[in-house]
Amino acid sequence: RCRATDYYDDSPPCLLVCSSKECKRKGALKTYEMLSQSDQASCGMIKVTGVRCFSECADGPNVKVNPEGVVLNGIKTAEDVEAVIQRALDFQD
Repeated sequence: RCRATDYYDDSPPCLLVCSSKECKRKGALKTYEMLSQSDQASCGMIKVTGVRCFSECADGPNVKVNPEGVVLNGIKTAEDVEAVIQRALDFQD
């Protein structure tokens, strides 16, 4: 499990999915499932975990990309998920 403060140079990127009631209503559980079932998560290239809230739920579901620290809003589709994963991996390089 990764937390908002966890990151070491050799750690894989950590994707934090908001699990607040509002983000869940907007599809955060599906977003979490798509991220955590991705090939990149399965082979350890990224970590995925749920977190409490980023206070941006009006634009949810939201995913924070660490170590970059950016919160991406409205992550709902498979294409959105792929873009988040790619951004995380590109930032690590």
